[in-house]
Amino acid sequence: MLGPRNGPYEELAGNSSPLFEYISGVLAPAYSFVGERSIDVEAEIPFGDSGRFEDETDDVHIYLPPYISPVLNPKARPPSMGIAFTVEVTEGKPILSICITWARYFYIREKNTWKRHPRFFIKKFVIDRDTQVFINGEGQESDPEQAEISLHIL
Repeated sequence: MLGPRNGPYEELAGNSSPLFEYISGVLAPAYSFVGERSIDVEAEIPFGDSGRFEDETDDVHIYLPPYISPVLNPKARPPSMGIAFTVEVTEGKPILSICITWARYFYIREKNTWKRHPRFFIKKFVIDRDTQVFINGEGQESDPEQAEISLHIL
């Protein structure tokens, strides 16, 4: 996603939905498909590079999973996105400072506009186990039913 173009509290004209204004790519769950399934197509899995890079030492190897392009349904909205990285510490447990920003757009019928409501979550995590945090619209940890987003640290 990209944006906002007009500041954190921007307003978009009613005919300019944020879903169309800021989409810059497509995310899709692994289980989504459109049309008839073909066992021949599903059996074809392209394998990517193993991720060996010039500046790595011999004892460090990063494995990048093979690239699989899912069949996309343009009417389906993406349920999730993710980022993966490795953290190395020389002693003790890793400590991550996490800052997540996102926003919700609400349609204001009287003004025929979409109003952006920004949100944020900031927390420091000592990584000693897998962690799952659910975050509500106020940027506070919450139960899953009240959450707008979730963070998974593995």
